[in-house]
Amino acid sequence: LSLARDAGLFTVVAGSLRAELIHSLPLGCIDMIAVRTAACEGGRIGKVCSQRVAGLKKMLAAARSE
Repeated sequence: LSLARDAGLFTVVAGSLRAELIHSLPLGCIDMIAVRTAACEGGRIGKVCSQRVAGLKKMLAAARSE
């Protein structure tokens, strides 16, 4: 990930991400995270849940401030 950043590229992480996994990522090296599975009730084919989105946003903010 740091090689991508050094080359001036953006980094994106996606693929059935769940909150527990997102928290363990090196967030300082990631520009964008795709969170369909983590943001939806009922998995990736479910509906986006505003409470889940708010929880993910709070978790990311806390992880970035650590």
